[in-house]
Amino acid sequence: MLSPLIGNHKKINLHGELHHVCSQLPTWHKCLGHMSEQAFRQLTDNMKDFPRVKIPKSTPICPGCAQGKMASKPFPDSQSRATANFELIHSDLKELPTISYHKYKYFIIFVDDRSGSMFTFNLHQNPTPS
Repeated sequence: MLSPLIGNHKKINLHGELHHVCSQLPTWHKCLGHMSEQAFRQLTDNMKDFPRVKIPKSTPICPGCAQGKMASKPFPDSQSRATANFELIHSDLKELPTISYHKYKYFIIFVDDRSGSMFTFNLHQNPTPS
């Protein structure tokens, strides 16, 4: 049962406990991993007791989603390949558009040239000197 709106939150009674639930689409969009509007509509239509969130006809473009759709510049083609595992390692450091739940702001990827094995590590701060 929903009570009147309190700021940007609604109070709901769930299993006998009172909870504050955000009613704003941008907040849900970020919390659910930048879910599309279409997927969000399916979620709200098909999930029992999911709070009703008003989806406006026009929504602003999410900066994180826009940045995620931008293509990175490709690396130049190499004329040689590694002949043994871990002989040549490629790496890339990326900044996340928003700080993660566990407060990570960056991630680094290492790719072994010969095997194609990839390793990723989440980072709280940029490891390169300013």
